[in-house]
Parts: sequence; C-alpha cells; structure tokens
Amino acid sequence: MDDIIVSNDRKSPITIKVIEQGTGVAAEYDATATVVIDGKEMDIRLGTDNLDIEIEQCLQKMNAGMKGLCCYSDKEVEVFLKTLKNPIKPYDLDIDDKLSTAEAHRLVGNEFFKSKEYQKAISRYQCALKYSAVKYGLGPREQEQLAEASAPIQNNLAAIAMIQNRYHDCIEHTTDVLRSQPENRPLVTQTLPSRVSRTTSCRSAD
Repeated sequence: MDDIIVSNDRKSPITIKVIEQGTGVAAEYDATATVVIDGKEMDIRLGTDNLDIEIEQCLQKMNAGMKGLCCYSDKEVEVFLKTLKNPIKPYDLDIDDKLSTAEAHRLVGNEFFKSKEYQKAISRYQCALKYSAVKYGLGPREQEQLAEASAPIQNNLAAIAMIQNRYHDCIEHTTDVLRSQPENRPLVTQTLPSRVSRTTSCRSAD
C-alpha cells in the first residue's frame, strides 16, 4: 500500500506509512475524535488540542479506522484514528454560530501568534476563515458581519507572512481584506519592505 504524503517540504517532509486502511469518512479540521498515539488513547478536537503539528496534520489526512506511522524529522509515531465525528459544515450554521466559531479559533490562533508558534497560528486562522468566509444565502448585513470578522484574521495571516518573508502571501491576505473593506487602508505600511505593495496593510494579533 502506498504511503500518504502529508507534506513535501524538503526541510521536514511528513508521510504516513499505512499499517491498516480505515473504512470510515476522512477527518476534517475541527473534528472530534478518539485517537491512540504510541499506545496512549485520548479524546481530541482537531485544531484546538496541543498535539504536535505534524501528528495533527497526519490525522487530517486519515480516515476513521486507519492506523499508520506518522513519519517526520527522523521520528516514527504510531497513530490510530479510532473514532471520528466531523463538525457541522460551516454553511449549515446560522450567522451567530459562524461568527462565534470563527472568533473562538481566532483567539486560539492569537495565543500561538503571541508565543511565536506561527505554523499553529496559521492553522487556527485558516480554520476560522472556513466559518467567516461562507456568505452564500446571507443578506447584505450578515455578509458585512462576516467580512468584519474575517479582516483581523486575514491581517494576522499577513503579519505572519511578513515575519516569514513571504511577501506575496502578505499581499494576497491584505488584498482580500481590501476587496470587502476598501476603507481598511494600510495601518503600518511604513514598516513594510519596499517590495510589498503600498496598497496593503499588515498588523499583528489584537
């Protein structure tokens, strides 16, 4: 059986060596699950528990009932996704639930941002955007509320991109904000390298 490629990053590639293929549905971000990691069973919620980011990324590539070796940085960790309950789809939630769920993930992301655990912060912010970006079937006021919720998330992703010298990503994130909120003009453009467009804004977690 072929290995599952989780990440092709040359510095820290992550793969899953499948021991036993599962038969259930694939795990989604924010799912609740019972997992067995190196023989230790625990109940978790993907995206909110302090698992190693590599193991969490492996779990997001697995389906219920799958067992495999999560391989990264010269480590092999046996992981078994015993049970799984995926979250309600963002488009099935009402506006209040979308906003509260997005905010909960943003706050978790902010804690990782402040402790400079940027990859974990990015994962939480991306999860928050899953809930704040679903505007189908909503009225203008509700769409505006979601745009307001998305703006600080996108700005924080832009700030991380700038810290990591990913200037193109910084521009993309801030451009997304300006598309929906053109009044959200540059806040700290004087700190941006000259190669970054002066029509963007980047700011840290608030």
